[in-house]
Amino acid sequence: MWIVGGDVNQGHYHHDVWSSADGKEWAFVNKGKPVPWGPRALHYTLVHQDKIWIMGGQTIPQIAKADEAFHRDVWTTTDGVKWEQVKPKELDQNSVGVLTLDPGDKKHDTLYLGTGEANRCGSGCEAGVGIYKSKDGGGNWEQLPAVCVSNPTYACVTPGQNAFLGRGIGQIVIDPNNKNHILVGSALAIRGLNHVIGAGGGSRAEPGANNPG
Repeated sequence: MWIVGGDVNQGHYHHDVWSSADGKEWAFVNKGKPVPWGPRALHYTLVHQDKIWIMGGQTIPQIAKADEAFHRDVWTTTDGVKWEQVKPKELDQNSVGVLTLDPGDKKHDTLYLGTGEANRCGSGCEAGVGIYKSKDGGGNWEQLPAVCVSNPTYACVTPGQNAFLGRGIGQIVIDPNNKNHILVGSALAIRGLNHVIGAGGGSRAEPGANNPG
């Protein structure tokens, strides 16, 4: 088991990496050896193919002092000490809502990344640009087509447009019986492609969402 970093509620950034075989005894594996990807918070951390992966994140200068930055980089390590930056093809969005592993891929190389933030908040929930797919464990990414097309069962509210325009993706589920059947949960995002404007603040009502299908 691994624990990497933490929140910034204490007013500073955590760059420590801990490891445990039983959840009782923990080792501070990078003591005195700062990670090369700090400072950051709200990054995604996962173990994949016997490696630890760090993706994205940002600084929060309102809480912990640092220059404001939004990261779109990917780092990996086998021991928590020596880190290597993986440079995938350029992503059009550095705000990530969910990262899903395709359960049908026995080699665990297929990943789906949903952009945008489907959080309930008054500010800072960035709109995304849809879904990206990687076939090599995160080394390279391609954006999936997201144009809504009506069919006999479901009619599009926004036919011919990006189904995720102005939205943040919170969940991606791959049908274990059909890898081409993908279920996506999204919500209205506040900033980015769908920005709140107007003196004194304002809001935009939830748009009509396309039916699942």
